[in-house]
Amino acid sequence: MEKLQHLKLPVFQENVERKKNGGGGFSLPAGRNKTQFANQACQQAKKLSESFVASKKQLSDRIDPTLIFEIEINHKVYSLQLPELFFSEAGRKKISVVLTFTPETRATRGDSYLGNRMEFHLFHSQNPQILIEKYGKLGSDILQEGIPDDLKKFEIDLFPGANTRKAGCHQKAWKVYQREPKNRPKPPISLVLLNINKWMNDTSRKQDYCISVIFEHEKATELYNAVRANLRTRTKVR
Repeated sequence: MEKLQHLKLPVFQENVERKKNGGGGFSLPAGRNKTQFANQACQQAKKLSESFVASKKQLSDRIDPTLIFEIEINHKVYSLQLPELFFSEAGRKKISVVLTFTPETRATRGDSYLGNRMEFHLFHSQNPQILIEKYGKLGSDILQEGIPDDLKKFEIDLFPGANTRKAGCHQKAWKVYQREPKNRPKPPISLVLLNINKWMNDTSRKQDYCISVIFEHEKATELYNAVRANLRTRTKVR
């Protein structure tokens, strides 16, 4: 199989000012034992760390340091003018998103052993500026509000869902199209990446992360070249 070069996702805009709310105290849900919960969280964190170390060692000769990025307690939007042929060309299609990051951890916390939480959502047809504005208005309310209501119909539903994958710091989700979708997604395809503070005192801390989006098509052999040409054109315009 031909080895293709990584193409960097274009960042539409980063570190946009978000609404800031005051903090609040935390109380354990009724029936939860804090010590037991902390021990379980510690064991999960240890397993997660061991898994990451093993994967890192296995892939040490394939990790590209230029694919490691930083984000503040904020959000970023990546946007790509995915060629129409990805959806118009008949054949099995798959979109995969993989996110990894290394948060601060504390097993004694009753609410979350992760100091900050990262999650992603994939949208189609929407101007990236609209996504920036909608998420910017939510601020820290994103924990309660979730995806803005008027954006839900434009989200590409990935599996597993956001509530499942955002619990960890190694996340993968995908969408498979076995046949022509009834409501064909249209470009641009935009990825919203969120970094939400849980209990960190240093809100200026920048979080390292790596995120990849993979578009697979069993028949559209020219897809890679079309995406690369599009990215080069945008770079020249800027």
